[in-house]
Amino acid sequence: SLERNFLSYMQRILEHKIKIPSPHNYLVRKRLYSYLDKHSSASLFLINCDAGYGKTSLVSGYVRHKKVPAVWYHLDADDQEAHIFLSYLKTAITRITSNNEMNLIVKREEIESEFQDLLSILTNWSDLLFIVIDNCQHIESNNKIHQMLDQLLQYSSSSITFILIGQTRIKRIPVQLKLNRRVIEINKEHLSFTKTETEQYLRHLHGIQQNHEITAVHEKTEGWITGIQFYLQSIQDMEDRTQSDANMNFPGIH
Repeated sequence: SLERNFLSYMQRILEHKIKIPSPHNYLVRKRLYSYLDKHSSASLFLINCDAGYGKTSLVSGYVRHKKVPAVWYHLDADDQEAHIFLSYLKTAITRITSNNEMNLIVKREEIESEFQDLLSILTNWSDLLFIVIDNCQHIESNNKIHQMLDQLLQYSSSSITFILIGQTRIKRIPVQLKLNRRVIEINKEHLSFTKTETEQYLRHLHGIQQNHEITAVHEKTEGWITGIQFYLQSIQDMEDRTQSDANMNFPGIH
């Protein structure tokens, strides 16, 4: 049946979706780490802008740097149903709060009771905990999921910090959090590399030393990290083509 097929699928929860990513060739964002530390009393960080500005790398680097227990849930297009969303979220949270490695499968008819159980855990949680939900744009149209998030944000323990990452802004935020100024937003203006960060990234991680080249890249990309990576890839492609052409001019080199 469809229900059995669903349960079979869910029992193979994709582990990479609930593991903290490991940034590769990543510039430590000390400026933004300090900004997050400055607002450490916030209950919610909203990190949203277009793709390619290092949202996920920033947060994964930060939670590893802080060495605080963290739940990570990376959403994709398959997570738009409330019971799937709750299955992943509850599995990830329970692995931290009770050292339970089991996959917790939530059926459609159990959503309410399973959610209340999760809410009870988080309401009474006393230790520091980050709960990161990445790619939130995938759930923006599901009212049931938004209702669950509303309650989690409103009633979870003050020792829990939620970080919601997405390409679009989460629109429904509990009014009480806003009134108490416990919501901090980080957007494109925060995330774009400064000139100094562009220089550090190119000079120390990729060996580009020419000041005029660094300045030109920063001005052209306006600190867009993916744009800088495109530039680096174009250099590599040119070097590969040059090497290939050189090889063709010398017999026996392939």
